[in-house]
Amino acid sequence: MPLARVLVGALCLLFCGCAAHNLQTIVPKERTDSRIAFLADGLTKRAEVMSRLGDPSAVYEAEHILIYRMDEGLRVVSLRGIDAEDRPRPNEPTRWTQVFHNLVLAFDSTGVLETHRLLRVR
Repeated sequence: MPLARVLVGALCLLFCGCAAHNLQTIVPKERTDSRIAFLADGLTKRAEVMSRLGDPSAVYEAEHILIYRMDEGLRVVSLRGIDAEDRPRPNEPTRWTQVFHNLVLAFDSTGVLETHRLLRVR
């Protein structure tokens, strides 16, 4: 399944990129907040996710993979001070100190959620 390979590759990149942020654990699904409880693998559509959570922090593989950076209360953190390559823009404050989780979502070709993980990065 090609999307599964893409997801594994994206997660590997995510783990490498988060090494400086001390990636600690994958948060068990039963411990997640009601803000993301609507996510159901095999059922939830990308349009519903974007309607409920807003624009993702990062998009990969032509919107097959969405990443939301979230605070401790699982609220989406806006990183407007970051450009497309995750570099700080000059003279704009960033909010990296507020990021505690990355919500990684992988969708199939029809826009249905295949799998998701909430990664604790701080």
